[in-house]
Amino acid sequence: MGEQYLNLPVAPADKAFGLMAEYDADSHPNKVSLIPGAYRDEDGRPWVLLSVKEAKAHIHQDQTHEYLGIAGSPVLIEQAQLLTFGSKITARLKYQSIASIQTVSGTGANHMAAQFLSQHLRPARVFIPSPTWINHRTIWAMAEVQVHDYPYYAPQTRAVDLAGMLAVLENTAEARDVVILQACAHNPTGVDLSQAQWARMMDVVKRKKLFVVFDIAYQGFATGDIDGDAWSVRYFVEQLILNGPLEHPGLCVAQSFSKNFGLYGERVGALHLVVP
Repeated sequence: MGEQYLNLPVAPADKAFGLMAEYDADSHPNKVSLIPGAYRDEDGRPWVLLSVKEAKAHIHQDQTHEYLGIAGSPVLIEQAQLLTFGSKITARLKYQSIASIQTVSGTGANHMAAQFLSQHLRPARVFIPSPTWINHRTIWAMAEVQVHDYPYYAPQTRAVDLAGMLAVLENTAEARDVVILQACAHNPTGVDLSQAQWARMMDVVKRKKLFVVFDIAYQGFATGDIDGDAWSVRYFVEQLILNGPLEHPGLCVAQSFSKNFGLYGERVGALHLVVP
């Protein structure tokens, strides 16, 4: 009956997880997986951060399994804000300019951002880097927002194609369009904008009133400094929100803890909405 009335299509296998399934099924004794970015020991076994082990033991002792509020764990949300924006900016945003919610890792955060903005901001298009994390395109296509690429990486110079990025936004983007920016440790190139390049990007975003969605999944991995890796996010908040024009629509930050805490299976993340 379900087949007759629903006629549901079978979705194609996810490329990354499909490869992981093939790896698991491979019987070769010396196989090595280069697919997921995950902590492993010398024998290829999962390696859990000592801080995570201690936290899990603490949670196990105090766990009551009671319902959380609709926004998730208040402690997690507070610490996620501090990690992303720093104490000074968070204090200025609190209670008036920021709303945060716990999400199902970075994928959930990006998905919630896309669904929320497609309904309330109603952008005509979203601009994503080429290349970028594989899920960005699918998430925004599901939100029924027209997806446009902007060039990100220049193979000739092995650097960010800033001129190409800015040219696409200058010539194509309109007010309230969304721009996806990876805050640090760009996936898949590993190449990031310099602070001077971030400043030029911010000028275009500010002048054209574009809405930025920062995707930050590797905070601490690019420079070894969690504050240094969040510089772009904090700079945009200061320039667009705290010291910017009231008519600017704001920005979002989709945050994941899968990589920098090794919490792959726990699916822990947060989404932050920051507005004037």
